[in-house]
Amino acid sequence: MRRVQSAYDRLPSFAQTAALNAYGVRNIRRHRAWDRVLASLKPSETWTAFEQKAYVAGRLRAVISAALEGVPRYASFRHLANDLRQCAENCCWSRVVP
Repeated sequence: MRRVQSAYDRLPSFAQTAALNAYGVRNIRRHRAWDRVLASLKPSETWTAFEQKAYVAGRLRAVISAALEGVPRYASFRHLANDLRQCAENCCWSRVVP
């Protein structure tokens, strides 16, 4: 950070202005991306506890299934994938996932 500040301080004033404008443009894009993330989370704020648990359970099943299918370290546990699928079909939470 010190090196960046030192380089900035050595710039002429018009170049400092250009550097700040470039930094501002980058931040605008970052803030817009963050606003999209927040907007995508908005609906989940009104979920009931049951719906939240159902969503988390569904996402957890998806992560575990992906690990069982794609990670060589878990090859010895692949036989559990069918059990996981059956559990998802029989679980009452799996029918509520928004």
